[in-house]
This record gives sequence, structure tokens and C-alpha cells, in this order.
Amino acid sequence: MTNSRADDLAGLGKRLQRARSRLEEVKQEARTAVVAAAEDGMSESELARLLAVDRMTIRSWLGKGRSSLG
Repeated sequence: MTNSRADDLAGLGKRLQRARSRLEEVKQEARTAVVAAAEDGMSESELARLLAVDRMTIRSWLGKGRSSLG
């Protein structure tokens, strides 16, 4: 592998690390906003639609587990 290719890959690795870090920050902001909106009465379905995530993600962020069917 050439030094140039290794440098390119290392640069991409650093960019991926920064992107993952930023993603976690945004997800935490979203979780905080979801909790506040749910406390204000917004439905899980509406929250999921607005954030373009699955309703089960919203339930998870609200600390609700999957209910057992039995």
C-alpha cells in the first residue's frame, strides 16, 4: 500500500470518528427533547414521525421496554 493511500485511509478514519461522535451528540439532544415532549403529552407515534425513527426507538429513549404478550 502506498503512503498516499494509507494517508487517505487514515484521514477517512478520522472523519468517521468525528462523524460518530457528532451523531452521538445529536442523538442525546433528540433523547432529551423526546422526554420533554412526551412529558408535555406528545404521543410516541408523533415523536417517531417527526424524528423519522421507529416508535420502538422512542419507547427505548423513554425508558419503556417491550411489553410481554403473555
